[in-house]
Amino acid sequence: MHPILEDNTLVCLHGGRVKLKAKKAKRIKSDNVPIMLDNEIQGASISGCLNPPILGGPCTKVAMVFAYTYSDHKVNNKHSVL
Repeated sequence: MHPILEDNTLVCLHGGRVKLKAKKAKRIKSDNVPIMLDNEIQGASISGCLNPPILGGPCTKVAMVFAYTYSDHKVNNKHSVL
């Protein structure tokens, strides 16, 4: 398995795109692209979600990153996400 990278595309269940921005692990890269840490994905903004208001409205932020997606490797006491 490979870590999630800053240039990867993550989407919500309704097709909205997660805006990924590496902050803490910028120097740790794969193919010259920074890896993403769990705390950088959790809380990331989502744009373009098409969930209708009657069903709760559009997704706006990543609410949770499940621990089973964490790698065993830590950077600054945070996990990279697979």
